Amino acid sequence: MTSLAPEEIETLHALVDTLIPTGGPGPSASQAGVVIFIARQLATDYGTGRDRFDFDVPPELAHLYWSPAEAYRFGLAGLDRLARDQHGTPFAALTEPDRDAIVVRIDSGQAGPAMAAFFELALQNTREGYFADPLHGGNRNAASWQVIGFPGCGHDYRGLVGRDAPVADGLPIRTMTGEVTA
Repeated sequence: MTSLAPEEIETLHALVDTLIPTGGPGPSASQAGVVIFIARQLATDYGTGRDRFDFDVPPELAHLYWSPAEAYRFGLAGLDRLARDQHGTPFAALTEPDRDAIVVRIDSGQAGPAMAAFFELALQNTREGYFADPLHGGNRNAASWQVIGFPGCGHDYRGLVGRDAPVADGLPIRTMTGEVTA
């Protein structure tokens, strides 16, 4: 299992809140549990890249083959390095405009292909954590679903496992508000 160090968690918190800040129609990414979602994902086989191929990769392309946990370790350290180089302080201690400027620099490719690859991964994982089923640690209290009007995933198919029954035939679906539909 992979776990992030406290300083990495702090940097991740600042990054996801730069991507989905406070003040929008819903909670910020960290308020919605995105940091928890990503940390949990990195502690699974997904994070360790357990199912990835093992072969020699040219050093200039290594970032394309890192496990997600390796990419996060590299990228979070890179964010702090960029922040220290430009402002003399870690990324998490920067003001919102300074964080935004660093993120724009990375997204535009000015910080190199490895940082750009990390940014794409972090952006995708932030979206996933923000809109995921809350049981995975993100989307706390289904807040993002409420903002977009999604009723939630109230269905449960465990009672049908092992039975020869079409899943969609007449199953009641409970919404977040408790309404039952056929």
